[in-house]
Amino acid sequence: MIRRAAIDHSIPLLTDVQATKLFVKAIAEKTLQQLEIKAWNEY
Repeated sequence: MIRRAAIDHSIPLLTDVQATKLFVKAIAEKTLQQLEIKAWNEY
């Protein structure tokens, strides 16, 4: 039910504990001013 709701509402769902920890660490190390906004096709 949680996975379906996340998909229906376009909310990312991380189910792997190790990946979740790495994601939190990555976003905690940057400030909004350090993040560059790019279009999807630039990645």
